[in-house]
Parts: sequence; C-alpha cells; structure tokens
Amino acid sequence: MTRFFSLFGVLIAIVSLASCKSNADKASETVIAYATAMSADDSITAVHLYPNSKHFYGLMPHIGAFEVGNIKELNGSYEISGQSSYYDKNSRFHQQKLTFWVQNKNGDFVITDSKGMMELPEDLGTYPYQIGAITPVSRDVAIGTNYKDIVSCFYIDCIRKSWKLNNGIEQINWSWDADWGTPHGSCTIKNTLPFTVKNIQYKITYYTVMLLWAVMTA
Repeated sequence: MTRFFSLFGVLIAIVSLASCKSNADKASETVIAYATAMSADDSITAVHLYPNSKHFYGLMPHIGAFEVGNIKELNGSYEISGQSSYYDKNSRFHQQKLTFWVQNKNGDFVITDSKGMMELPEDLGTYPYQIGAITPVSRDVAIGTNYKDIVSCFYIDCIRKSWKLNNGIEQINWSWDADWGTPHGSCTIKNTLPFTVKNIQYKITYYTVMLLWAVMTA
C-alpha cells in the first residue's frame, strides 16, 4: 500500500510539472495569441492583449502567424522577438522582424509595447525623422501616440511650402502657340525664394474653337 501511494505521488508530481508553464512561456503565448487576433481582424482580443494600442490599432498591419525567436527577461517583464509573415492590403508579401514587451500584471500577461508594427503613410517619407518626432529606436507606442501631431505638422508644413512656392516663383515672358496643330510654349521663371527649386514643370491646356456657320436659304 505504501509503495502504491509513493508511485501515485510521483505520478501527480510528474503531471503537475508537465502542466506547469513558466512565465516566459505564458508571455510567448500572449504574443502568439495577439498575432492570431490581428490576422483574424479580431480587434477586441487584440486590444485586450495589447491595451496601449487602443488609440492607434488601425495603423497596425494585420500580421500573420508569429514565430518566436528570442526571449529575454528584463526586471519581471519579457522581451520577445521573432518574425511574422503576412500580406498587406495591397497583396504585397512581407516578412517582418518584430519585438514585443510583455508584463505580468497580477497573473494577466499583456503586451505593453512593441517595435516594428507601426505603418506610417508613405507620403510622410522621412519627415517624421527630420523633425525629430521619430528616431530609429522609437517604439510603436511612442510613434502611435505622436501620429496625429506628425500628420498635422506635415500637412501644415506642405501648405506653407506650397504658399511660398506660389508666391516666390514668378512667370515672365510667357507665350505659346499651336502652329500646324502642335502646341508649344516658352516661359522664363524667376525664383525669388532663398533656396533652389528643381524640376519645375508647366502644363499647357488649349482648346480648339470650331466656328459653325449656318447658311440660311430662302
């Protein structure tokens, strides 16, 4: 009987050890579950697992399956890096390296930040870096938080530059004609701006006027 209980106790211990997951494993599962939710366009689950992304969820791509690479423990939180493969809204294939930071908050593992997820509009180009709003080490929460301000500054700056261009470049000796049905023109450009403007182009729009004569006969 004593031997039976000893064997039973060993089996319970083995089962307990097998079913016990480390915090690192739970953190990895949280990231994998988040990637699955993003792939399924499940915003409720995604935001629950990554609460800080609530206000800029729409800027993040619907990534595919996440393959865990490295796991580092940093003062009770976990840095999980890996790779995700997915197709964007334009059907272009991406393989992107991503990093997530996960914390254990009273037994509930949540993502607190990430790097590599944010997608800023291509129109912005390098502008966010030029004004110092983003640096190569910026994480996604900082980028998402500053996104509206970046876009506002960008378009205000564009309007200011457009106004300067419209008022700082003058057209002198403008002429054009359409000999033999082929339109062509010439124009001298005077630049009064304090900087050089390259690749100036102009567009000629001409209309052919047809006169219709009606001959009335009695």
